[in-house]
Formats: sequence, C-alpha cells, structure tokens
Amino acid sequence: MRQWKRMVMGCLTTGLLLFTGLPVQAVEEDLSGRTQNVTDGSTFEDGTLTYTVLSNMQVSVTSCISTATNISIMPKIDGYDVVSIGDQAFAGCASLQSVTIPSSVTEMGEGAFQACTSLQRIKLPDSITEVPDGAFLSCSALEEVTFGDSVTSIGRMAFAYCNTLESIEMPDTVTELGEQMFMGCSALESVTMPENMTALPAYMFQNCSSLQSFSIPDTLTDLGYLAFVGCSSLKELEVSDSHPIYRLQDGVLYNKDLTELCLYPAGKTETAFTVPEGVTVIDDGACFAASFQSLTLPERLEVIGSGAFNYCTNLQAVTIPEQVTAIYDHAFSDCSALTSVVFAGDAESTDNGLQIGGYAFFCCEMLMDVTLPKRVTEIGEFAFGATEQQKVNADGSTTDEMETIAVSGFLLTGYEGAAAKYISASRSNGVRINFKSLEIPWVKIVSISLACTAGLLVIFLAVRLIKKKRLTAAEKQALEAATAERQIPLSKREPDPEPEEEPYVSILEDAVKPQLTHQFGHDMPEETTEKTEETD
Repeated sequence: MRQWKRMVMGCLTTGLLLFTGLPVQAVEEDLSGRTQNVTDGSTFEDGTLTYTVLSNMQVSVTSCISTATNISIMPKIDGYDVVSIGDQAFAGCASLQSVTIPSSVTEMGEGAFQACTSLQRIKLPDSITEVPDGAFLSCSALEEVTFGDSVTSIGRMAFAYCNTLESIEMPDTVTELGEQMFMGCSALESVTMPENMTALPAYMFQNCSSLQSFSIPDTLTDLGYLAFVGCSSLKELEVSDSHPIYRLQDGVLYNKDLTELCLYPAGKTETAFTVPEGVTVIDDGACFAASFQSLTLPERLEVIGSGAFNYCTNLQAVTIPEQVTAIYDHAFSDCSALTSVVFAGDAESTDNGLQIGGYAFFCCEMLMDVTLPKRVTEIGEFAFGATEQQKVNADGSTTDEMETIAVSGFLLTGYEGAAAKYISASRSNGVRINFKSLEIPWVKIVSISLACTAGLLVIFLAVRLIKKKRLTAAEKQALEAATAERQIPLSKREPDPEPEEEPYVSILEDAVKPQLTHQFGHDMPEETTEKTEETD
C-alpha cells in the first residue's frame, strides 16, 4: 500500500514539473468557433485585417487585403484592445477609399498608408501624437487631411507626392516637421503653419509647383535648406515689420540688415534683377529657377551659395565681383542660356583667393569660353565645360543612365595653378576640356632648353667622332700637327710669313676717260688726252 502511494505521488510530481516547464499560452476561440493558441507576436485575422498580438491583451493592425475599399478599424477585437497601426500596414492598398481610425489607436507605423492611391480623405484621432515618416507617401488621390488636437510632430515625407492635396492646416500643437514633408505636392496652394514653429525642414515644399504665397510667422526664424526649391509659382511672401530676422524689399526676402539674400520667389516675372549693394552673401538656392534674364551682383558680394542660381534658364550673362571668395556647388548649373561669365578685377592679382565648387557651371552648354583669374585656388569637379547626356550603347541605343561629357568647343583660359589641375583631373575622368595657359612656364622652358642643348652637344660630339674615324692618313697627320702646334706657346712659335706686296695700280688709269665721256656725251680731244698721259 505504501509502495503504491509512493508511485502515485511520484507520477503526480513528474507531471507537475513537466506542466510548469511548458510555455504559458492563452487559449481563445476564433470567429469560426474553433480554438487557437495565441502568444505575444502571433497573428490572427478577421477576414480583412491581420492583427499581431502585443503584450497586455493589446493588438496592432499589421496588414490588410489589397481589395478592401472602406475600412472601419474596431477599438476591440476578440477581447484585445487595438492600440496601433503597424509599419506599412495598408501600404499598396490601391482600392482603399476611406478608413476610420478609433481613439484607441495611439501609434502609427512608418509608411502605414503609403501608396493608397484611392484614399481621398483621412481624419486622425486626438490620441495620435505623431505622424510618422512616409505615413501617407504617394497617396495621389488624397484631398483632405484632418489632424487631431494632440499631434506634435509630422515625419519625413509624410505627405510627399500627394498630388491632389490643395490645402492643409497644421494645428498649433505641432513643433517638429520632417524633411521633404510636402515634396511633389503639385496641387498644394495654401498652407497654414503652426504659430510656434521656429524652423522649416530641408526641401519641405520641394516642387510644390502650385504654391503661390507663403506667410512667415514671427516665430519662424529659419527657412531651412532649399525649403522652397522648385516652387515655380511662388510670387508672394508675407513678413511682418516686427519679424526679428527677415524683411522684404521689392518682394524679395533678405535678412534684417540687408546683407544676406535669402529668397527670390521663383514666380516673379521681372526680367532683370539687381542685388542691393550691401549684400555680401547669397544663400543656398536663393534664386533657384528664377526667370530673370539680366543679373547684376554687388561689388561687396563675397559668397554665392550652393545652387543659388541653379536652373535660371533665362539668365544670359553674369559678372563675378572681385570680392567673391566662394562659389559653391551647382551655383550656376543648368543655366542653359548663359553665354558669358566674366571675373572682374585684375586677372593676375592673387588677393581674395577664390574657391569654385563642383558642378558650379555644369550643363551650361551655350557657354563657350571662360577666362579665370590667377586668384582661383580651387576648382571642383566638372565645374566648367562639362555637361551630361544619356549613355549610348555599342549598338547606338540609349539608356536611362547618364554620363558626363565635355561641352563641344569649350575653351578654359587660366593659369598653371588650379586651372591646370582642374583640366588634368577632368581628363583623368574621361572629359577632355580644352585649355589655354596665360602663364609662361619658365621651368618647362628652361628644362626644354637644357634638354635641347644637351642634345646638340651629343650630336656635335658624335659628328666629330664620326669625322675623326673617316679621316685619311694625310688628314690625320695634318690634324695631329695642328694639334701639336696649338700646344706650343705663342712666344715660341715661328712667325707666319708676311704676304708679298702687290704693285700699286691707280684706279684712275682706266676710269677717267669713261667718266668724262659719260659726263659730256662725247670723246675728249686727243690733245687733252696726251697732256693727261704726260701728267701721269
């Protein structure tokens, strides 16, 4: 009996240990009435949406069938709270026209609704505080966006390429914006900025070609890097007189003391632009794609920023002031009508060293010659005389790949320093640019002269050696005698024999009669001739 009890207790103990060693699982019944085991990280479906189990009886919507048209996300599913929408959960759902998001959702993943090309409007609940990167990227039918009252940040490219979005109003709770947020929103006409925004991100409105005006609040003190690049319709900027950083003059945005050109609206229609005399810096992309044909830069200008005049396709000529010390990358690239670039000042002066960035005058195919001053200290790659074309295959067909080539007929004139190095670097990259040097290369000339002298000396010695070997015995004897005589001091040499004197002959003897005959036209009388002979 005791043995039987011990056996029973041992079995129970073993079973208990095995049971406690297994992972704990939740058992639930799905919608079809069948039971399924669910653990953290596992998924289940409701026929349209797929949910991923999180901890604490919460789930995230992680995918949707591609044919769904109208979705209403429930706050609860099978006892689980729906608290988030995962990364790219609805990405590529091209048929999705509308979606309702409950207030139980507090987070959205990156690219949550990316490329939902039929989605027309979206309303975000107050529970969502962050619109992540690419959340509505390429939602090309999106017309209306309503933010909740708690959103504080909008991520990078969140609404990029929403081509039908015409207006957007961001709540004052937003304090952080991502780069390229509205890039490519070609229909966007008006934007209401948060009152407390201090800076715009880079490329925020890039290629928003319908944007015509923009109001800069007093709190906004940093327009960001190329925030309005490609805004070809932008004509009007609004800035209050009390703004601490910016001011307007003739519709162009400058800093408060007019020393920095910040933004020339690309939609302005004037054909000529004169930068005010006090300006010393032109910001990056400040005049990107401006339509003016004539440009006058001030004498005190020192810096021309990156892409400052990029794609100014009507610009025909520019004179770079002598005080300019830096022309940054792409400053005048793609200026397709540019025919003249002149560097003011003494060409041989080395004061105010000038650095020219890469691609500074790239794809300026009408520009046939440029003369650089001696003060140029550095030239970036493909700054002058280079353009690009579609790569050509061996069979003559073209590809989408681009290649850099030299502008046909272009001539760069400059000095042996930076200009010569630029030409050498371009040729090593397969772009052969013509170059004319303004500097006499004394070292090269002296080297060539010495080489020529040495060559002539070698030839002279060789000729002498050949001649010496070809002398006859008599010539060799005479040469040896002459050599021996040269070795005798002059004081001991025998004097050379004096030449014999030739008899004196009067030069008048035969010349008098012909001269007189020529003078008077007839012969002298015989009597006169006889007297002359007696006299002689």
